[in-house]
Amino acid sequence: MSEDWGAGITYNYVLEVDARVNKRILISTNKLNGEQFKYTLLMDAINNVLNLEDDVGNSITMNSSSGTVEMKNTGGATITLSGNTVTINGNLVVTGTVTAPTFDGNLNGRATYADSIG
Repeated sequence: MSEDWGAGITYNYVLEVDARVNKRILISTNKLNGEQFKYTLLMDAINNVLNLEDDVGNSITMNSSSGTVEMKNTGGATITLSGNTVTINGNLVVTGTVTAPTFDGNLNGRATYADSIG
């Protein structure tokens, strides 16, 4: 949501339901009452996108047309689901218990599969 929607509006929170022109639902908070972060939720039926973001750079976007889901955080890490592909950009840390370790993917030299897992 790169648009600066609501610039200059002094409402505390915004709920926009537009079924005719923009075909979207927008819910937005702001920080006028001392809130630490602003949150925006956009359901855009024209562009087939659902987006949740805060004002510091965290976001989750689902694009129904392209079949993708993407999560981003302020540190620059991203997880993208597209078709049957999962792309993780950032430092990968996996913890937990593996009862029957199997691996069918390709690490492309970016990570190692530790012998101690399992």
